[in-house]
Formats: sequence, structure tokens, C-alpha cells
Amino acid sequence: MIYKGSQKIQDTGSFGVYKGSQAIRKIYKGSELVYLYSPFEPEEVLINESSGITKTISLPQGKYYVEIVGGGGRGSYGQAGYWQERYGGGSGARWSATVTVTKDNHTIKMECGGGVGSPSKLTIDDTLVATAGGGGTPTAGSVTAGSTTITDIAFSDIVSRNGNQGGYTFTVEGTSTGNAASVASQGQYGQGAASGNGIGEDYNRKLGWIYLKFIKAI
Repeated sequence: MIYKGSQKIQDTGSFGVYKGSQAIRKIYKGSELVYLYSPFEPEEVLINESSGITKTISLPQGKYYVEIVGGGGRGSYGQAGYWQERYGGGSGARWSATVTVTKDNHTIKMECGGGVGSPSKLTIDDTLVATAGGGGTPTAGSVTAGSTTITDIAFSDIVSRNGNQGGYTFTVEGTSTGNAASVASQGQYGQGAASGNGIGEDYNRKLGWIYLKFIKAI
């Protein structure tokens, strides 16, 4: 058994150490930290979605990495006599940051851009933090800043990056413009569509992305 003074401390295994129903965050032996409560495993991925979905979970004290990416835009095709005019879809924007939460009882809501050019959104405690816009034809998605002023929460290493513009061709042969590259930190999330041919305006277009990882306890 572990005691804090004369108070018995219960060890509930993987759920941490508690005094009654209250989690004990830190235990010291003299000045040496011998125990640190962690609500999740270090580097555990909590949200990793690329579809038209919304995820809402609690955000306990700790350090996290969060990223949102807007959906890719649609390509287009036009015929002008012998000439073929093609636009590629722009890629979705990205917003990411390290989030340090210093007290419990917070909630994070992440909305993923699943439709053509749909935005992804990050909300914490009913405060809209950022919107990563989806790509257009051929416009790049852009970031719309919300607020990073939230009690007990600090943001660092913020990346606010617009997507890439879709390409354009106007030729007899109708050469494809290719794809507007993704600006996500991994994968090809939010990639724009290649230029269409009247049928495949969404060819190789990628959906948006929402991602949340627990880094470590604090």
C-alpha cells in the first residue's frame, strides 16, 4: 500500500493512483519525482479520421499535438473548339499546433472535411480555434483563425498554412494538370483533384483530415 501521511492511497493499476476518487498526479520521494499520472499512453493517437465525421472527446491535463486539414477541391473540364481547358482542384489548408492543457475538464471537438472542398474545424470548450478551408477550382484552401485564448490551455509551434493552387492547361491535347499537392504533415490528405475530362472531376481528390495525439503527461 501507498500512504499520503496517514491516508491510504489506492493503486488502481492502469487507471493510476487515487486518494478516494481523486487522481494523484505526482508522488515524490524527497525531491525526486517517482510517479506521474498520465490519462493516456505517451504518443497515443486519440483521433485519426479522414471522412465526413465529427469527433468530440474530453481533454485532460497533458500535452497534445493537433492537426486539421481541409478537403481537396474538384477539377474541371471545358471544350472550346479544338482546345481543351482544364483546371485542377486546389488542396485543403492545414492548421496544427502543440496544445498544453494545465487543468482537467476541457473538451475538444474536431470536424473533418469529407465533402468536395469541405473545411475542417477545431473547437475547444465551445471556442472555435481554427478552420482549415477546403480547396476550390482551382483556388487553394485557406486558414481562418479563431481564438487561441482559452483558460488553462496554451498553444505553441502553430502551423497555419494555406493549400496549393490547382493547375491550368489550355491545349489541343488536353494535358492533365496533375494534382495540387497536400500540405498535411503526413499522407496526402486534402490533395486537390487532377483536371477533369468531363467525367472524372474528382480524380485522385483526397478528403480532409483530423488528428489528435497525446504527447505526454505534465
